[in-house]
Parts: sequence; structure tokens; C-alpha cells
Amino acid sequence: MQKVSPFFVILLLLLACSPKLKDSIQEGGLTGEDVIAMSIREMGGERKLKKVRTMKMVATKKVHIMDEVGKDYDVQIERYIKIPDKLLMKETSKFGTIITVLNGQNASIYYPNGKIMPITGVELHDIKETALIFPELYMDDKLYSTENMGVDLIGYDSVQIVKVTYPDGNINYRHYDKTTKLLHHLSNDVYITGYFFGDYRTLNGIKLPYYYGASDYFTWSWDIRVEELEVNPALDDSLFDMK
Repeated sequence: MQKVSPFFVILLLLLACSPKLKDSIQEGGLTGEDVIAMSIREMGGERKLKKVRTMKMVATKKVHIMDEVGKDYDVQIERYIKIPDKLLMKETSKFGTIITVLNGQNASIYYPNGKIMPITGVELHDIKETALIFPELYMDDKLYSTENMGVDLIGYDSVQIVKVTYPDGNINYRHYDKTTKLLHHLSNDVYITGYFFGDYRTLNGIKLPYYYGASDYFTWSWDIRVEELEVNPALDDSLFDMK
């Protein structure tokens, strides 16, 4: 089974220090909107990104339980998105299948034992953002506030940090690789968890991440390797019906 490398753990520990970087270097003249606009161009450009209305992903998640030998396990993932507000994700492991559904303003998690848990708060905010596929496209709206927080070094990667305040009051920090201009990782003030993105590949003229990683830095981490991505598959609204 693939283990999380010591280098990756070091990156996570560095990120855990704080998203509010006192020693970061502000680049002259660049606003938060400028950094986001550069990322949109590098991903493929606004015109191409706006043509993406649905997406299907098949992937494998490897969950690593720190300091507990033999507790790691694999999860098979199927995820379907239809913008602006529909998402279905199935996660199947040795524990059964967990289904997450967003349909409009409501989202729930369905557990193998029959329990249904509504998703609220920051978790609901995050799943709604995921359902936008390319949330950067919406951040020039006057209801959003963006701020260039400067530059930091994460491991060997130099990142430009943009603080985003959302219409619902939530805040996160989007860290863009200074070389590629693509999203490197996300963090916020609510959870220690950091979310990483990488292995970008071009599909239909658009650069998309084929790697996702996350950790709470102390007890668990996971890595997702994308095996299949499909842009604009036909997805009926009934797929996202709440059970």
C-alpha cells in the first residue's frame, strides 16, 4: 500500500503553522483578483472553463492512519457534478458505501447503516464550492472579497496566497503556485486540515488536477489519485435526487 512520504508530511506541518503569514512578501501591483485571473488563464481561459457544465471523476483514495500499523485502507470514489449546485459522490471501502449528495441548497451524507446526516455550516459551504467545478470564475463578483496576502515558501514550492471572503461570510486561503499559476492548496481558519492539489494534466484544453491530498497533520492523511475524468457527460437531474 502506498504510504505518505516524509516530504509530504513536512509540507503539511509547514502549512499548519498559519495561513496568516506575517513574513510573506507582497508583490507590487498584484491584487487578489489579479492572481485569480492569472490562474484562470493558465487553466485554459474563461471561455473554455465556462463551457464545462458537468464532470465525472473515478478515483482511488488511500487513507493513512498515523501511528497505527495496519489501519490504512483504500476507498473507491465515483463523483458526479452538475453546476451550479448538484453533486453526488460515492465512497466505497471495506466499511461499505457512503454517499454524499448536494441538490440545490441542501446536502446530506448517507451511511451504510441507514443513518442520514444533513450537511451544514462550513462543510455545506465547501461542498457547494466543489459543485461549481471552477469557483474562481465567480470570484470577480462584488459579493466576494479577495486580498493578496503575499508569497510564502511551502517546501520547495513558492506560493501566492489569496484570502477569499465569501458572500456567506466564510473565509479561505487559496495558495497558487507561483511558477504554474495553478492552485497548490487550500486552508482556512476553522480546521487545521489542509487540502493539496497536483499532477495537473490537460483534458479538452483545460488543466485539471489528477492528485488531491489532505491531512489533519497529526492523526490521518489521505491521497486521491484520479483514474478517470470526463468533461460534460450527460447527467440527468434525477441522479442527484435526495433519497
